[in-house]
Amino acid sequence: MPHGSRSSPTKGIRLRSAARPATRAPGRAAVAAKKPTVQPRVTLGSVLAHAPNWDGTKLSAVQKQVTELGDLPDSFTAANVLLVSRNNLRHLDGLEQLPHLRVLSAGDLTCLLRPQPRVDAPGLCAHATPACARRAHELFQLSGSAAGITAAADNVLASWGEVLSLRACTSLEVIALDNNPLCSLPNYRAHVINMCPRLHTLDGKPVSR
Repeated sequence: MPHGSRSSPTKGIRLRSAARPATRAPGRAAVAAKKPTVQPRVTLGSVLAHAPNWDGTKLSAVQKQVTELGDLPDSFTAANVLLVSRNNLRHLDGLEQLPHLRVLSAGDLTCLLRPQPRVDAPGLCAHATPACARRAHELFQLSGSAAGITAAADNVLASWGEVLSLRACTSLEVIALDNNPLCSLPNYRAHVINMCPRLHTLDGKPVSR
């Protein structure tokens, strides 16, 4: 070292940077909150396979968390009535597998079952036409009991693309879709009526053409 020179006391020593505050790992609850909820796929076929509710005419799967119809066994193709209310149906794809379907409940049919002693059909609204009365009476009989219908409520059908399969069921006469988001779309009734040429009752109200 040359005479008279002084070495810096920090020479050769790496300076430590200011300590950063420790970041806290997110808790499990926070991580879980960030993950989107994925709803499991539940098909009508799988529900009926485990707990068949089929009498040769009516298929019933009310409040079974069904998200879609899926593939149905050939033995169900003769169904005239399909009750799938209080589920999580996102679309009606697969409805074409039921070409003989006349009654579809994917909404709320309670308006057909209000006590009205003046009318022959059990609980039918007084404003109903004779044709509506006959079909409501038929629905009451085919479904087995009023309880099977009054349990009806919403699904999550929200757009026209999700119900296009209605066109394939040309025998449909009674449909309940009310309390689905779809019902708030402009001209809702007109669109459904145009898709179903034989329809005479929609959401408990007679269809006029």
